[in-house]
Amino acid sequence: MAITRESNKVEDVVEGLTLDILKAAPGEEINITISDDKAFAEQNIRDFVEAYNLFLEVLEPIFGTSEVENDEGETTTVTGSLAKDSLAKSILSQIRSTIASSIPGLGNSDFTSLTNVGIRTELDGTLSIDEDDFSDAFDTNFEDIQKLFAPTTYSSSGEIFINSYGKNTTAGEYEVNITTAPDQGYYNGGDIDDTEATFPNFDSSAKTYDFKISVNGNTSDTLVIPSAVYADKDEMAVALQTLINADETLAANAATVTVTYDSINDRFDITSNKYGASSTVEITEASASASSDLGLVVAAGTPGVTVVGTIDGVAGFASGNVLLPKLGEPAEGLALVIGKNASTGTVNFSRGFAGELDELITSFLTAGGVIDLREDSLESDLEDLDEDQTSLDRRMTAYQERLIQQFISMERILNSLNSSGSFLDNLVNTLPFTAKRD
Repeated sequence: MAITRESNKVEDVVEGLTLDILKAAPGEEINITISDDKAFAEQNIRDFVEAYNLFLEVLEPIFGTSEVENDEGETTTVTGSLAKDSLAKSILSQIRSTIASSIPGLGNSDFTSLTNVGIRTELDGTLSIDEDDFSDAFDTNFEDIQKLFAPTTYSSSGEIFINSYGKNTTAGEYEVNITTAPDQGYYNGGDIDDTEATFPNFDSSAKTYDFKISVNGNTSDTLVIPSAVYADKDEMAVALQTLINADETLAANAATVTVTYDSINDRFDITSNKYGASSTVEITEASASASSDLGLVVAAGTPGVTVVGTIDGVAGFASGNVLLPKLGEPAEGLALVIGKNASTGTVNFSRGFAGELDELITSFLTAGGVIDLREDSLESDLEDLDEDQTSLDRRMTAYQERLIQQFISMERILNSLNSSGSFLDNLVNTLPFTAKRD
């Protein structure tokens, strides 16, 4: 297949493959092999198992108890700081549940959980690898290993496929029912005058063939078919397509068309590349020769059709040939591209084990997540304690001052009583019948 590109970067020959042509090498044949890097995938899975077990090892003294020896050589049992924390236990429990559970949305795969590929959970919670099962899975069913760990989509219908998904999309299986299939707007030309436009080797230089076309509501400038010799009507169709798509007004609005020659009806058909009710093609002006010789008569074409359908029984939002689930539904975020002949089908979406675990951990760590909320709660408790301490200090100071004043008052009373006692003693000694006699 001969190809020509304006740059040395080729991205549209093999899907997902980019070729950077560094130098010209006429006649030299280069073979490119694309294959799965199983060794890389295997090592990454082993690294995960090792990392998870290390994670549990680090958490053990935090969630449980440990023996600690002090400077005197005495051993004491220390309880972890999070041993009685319900949130911390819940986080660990959810991680363990994700590891042990089946991955949703993998109805088309033989592997739906880690145990299917030989990864086992031991009694102490750590992970281990059964080497025989692990190797056998890689050797015989690597495609399902990819589905198990990485995000994947599947459709039972060749006319319905998942174009994208979002962070709110719930993994699982969804029933799609198309009640109105989408279509593109098109224009069917009139009959070609074979006496004037004589093919093969039609020479267009004898006349001026010009016209204006409106595509999706955008009208072109006057388009003039280049004077040239056209080998056949298919070559003329290519020339018309190139001419229309090169128009600046149409190109600026992404209004492109496909032009084909209909040999059965002997005419040129022009189809908008856009789907939906706003997809239209119309010849608005045409010279007499363009109309009579090539069938490009002034006329409106047939508008396109916007898809109508439901996802799990709920009507979706449509744009052209794209069907979107209703906001708030489990399938929210799925963008389904619907073909012209679509009717019903089942689509599956899975984030894979890595995606599910990442989603879970992100929910813990994100702003507004459970850990963030707990930190806010603890900081609020600390602020309340600071306020309580300030209030307690104020009350203690007031109480202390009150006690001091009471003691001072009591001391004054005692001093007064002491003075009164001394006065009475002196009074007794001065009375005639109680005075002491020397």
